[in-house]
Amino acid sequence: MPSIGDEYNIDGSTLQWTMTAYAIAFAGFLLFGGRVADVLGRRKTFAVGIALFAAASLGAALAPTVGVLNAARALQGIGAALSGPASLALLSQIFPEGPQRNRALGVYAATGGSSFSAGLVAGGPSPTSLAGARCSPSVSSPEF
Repeated sequence: MPSIGDEYNIDGSTLQWTMTAYAIAFAGFLLFGGRVADVLGRRKTFAVGIALFAAASLGAALAPTVGVLNAARALQGIGAALSGPASLALLSQIFPEGPQRNRALGVYAATGGSSFSAGLVAGGPSPTSLAGARCSPSVSSPEF
C-alpha cells in the first residue's frame, strides 16, 4: 500500500479507500449476486462476474489516477460478489447430494481459505517489488 500511495502521491486516509472500495462493493452486492444467479442463471452470472473482475483488474493496473483506481477496485468487488454466490450454487447443482458434494464443498472451502491466507502473506510484497505498485490490484483473485 505505501508504494501505491507514493506512486499516486496521496496520503493515508485517501489510500485507505483503495482497499475499502473493494470491501464495500463486495459486501454490498453479495446478496444481489446470489439473487441474480438464481434468476438469470448460475453459469452466466459466474462468467459475467469473472469477466467483470478481470476487466476491472486490468483497469486497476492501468489506472492513471487514484479515482480510477478506486473505481476499478469497486468494480472488482462487484465482480467477486457476482461470481462468489454463483460458484457455490454451481457446486451444489453439479454434484449430487452426499459424499461427492461434501468433498467438493470441502475442497472449495479449503482452497478458498488457504488461498486467502497465502495471498495475504505473499501478495503484499511480491507484486509490488517485482512489477511496481500498478501490478498489485491486478494480481488479486476474487474472494469467495
